[in-house]
Amino acid sequence: MDSSADGPLLRWIDRRSPATASAIVAMLIAAVAVADWFSSADIAFTLGYLLPLALAAWRLPRVFAGGFAVLCAGAWLLVQELRRVESQPFAVLCANLVMELLVFLSFGLLIGALRRRLQQERKLARTDFLTGMPNRRAFVAELEREAERCRRYGQPFSVVYLDVDHFKQVNDRLGHAAGDALLKRVAYSLQNAVRKVDLVARLGGDEFAMLLPGADSIGADTVLRRLDSLLAGWVQREFGASCSIGCLTVLRHPPGVEEIVARVDALMYRQKSGKRGGTLREVWPADAKSAI
Repeated sequence: MDSSADGPLLRWIDRRSPATASAIVAMLIAAVAVADWFSSADIAFTLGYLLPLALAAWRLPRVFAGGFAVLCAGAWLLVQELRRVESQPFAVLCANLVMELLVFLSFGLLIGALRRRLQQERKLARTDFLTGMPNRRAFVAELEREAERCRRYGQPFSVVYLDVDHFKQVNDRLGHAAGDALLKRVAYSLQNAVRKVDLVARLGGDEFAMLLPGADSIGADTVLRRLDSLLAGWVQREFGASCSIGCLTVLRHPPGVEEIVARVDALMYRQKSGKRGGTLREVWPADAKSAI
C-alpha cells in the first residue's frame, strides 16, 4: 500500500513486522505506566496510553489491538490503586476498569476503522472500476520503481501497451454491454499471459498496459507469443475487433518515466496506424538493438 501521505511515525510502524510492532507497543505501555507511577497524583496520564493503543490499532489485527486495550486499562488501574492511600470498594474498582476499557476499546476501534477506510480509498484510487485491475496511476507508480531498479542494478524490464482496434464500432454495433464484456475478456487474457510478478493495468478506454520486470527481449517475446495465442481468434470472431500492441524493452540506462510511456505509446499507435492487429517492438538504448 502506498503510504506516502502518512506521517513518518505511521510509515515507520507500517514497515515493522507484527511481532516487532507488538513489542514496541508493549514497551510504550510499560513506559507510560512507569511515568504515571513516578508522576504526582495531580498529573493524569490516561491520555498517554492512547499513543501505544493507536499504534496497535493501526498496525495489528483487531484481536491484538483489543488485547492491548485491556492491557492499557489494567496498567492504568493498577498504577492508580498502588498509588492510592485508601483502598476502594471492589465494585468501584470494577466500574473504573470497565469505564477505562470501554474508552480504550472505542478509541482502538475508531483508529482501526479509519485505517480500513483509508486502505479502501487508496485501493479505489488505484483500481479500474470495470476490470478490477490497477489503473494508470498505479501503473505509472510501479513503472517509476522498476525504472529506478534498472538504474541501480541494471535489471532489464519491458513495457507493453495494447489497444483494442475498432472498439467504437463494437459499441455502436453490439452495444456498450458487449464493449464492456470485450474489455473484461481482454483483461482476463492479459492476466493469464503474464507471471505473478508482472503488472497488468487498464489505462483507460480500450487501452491496457503490462509491466514485465526482469524481462529482456527474449522474455518479452515469450509473453507476447502467449498473449497472441490467448487473443487470437475470439476477438475477431466474436467482436470483429483486433489488438494493436507496442512493446519497449529497456536493457539499461532507462529514460524518464514520461519518455518510456511516450515511446511505447508511440509504438502502439504506429502499429495501429499501419497493419492493425500486430506488434511493434523496440529496445532501449537504441545502440543495444534496432527496432524489431
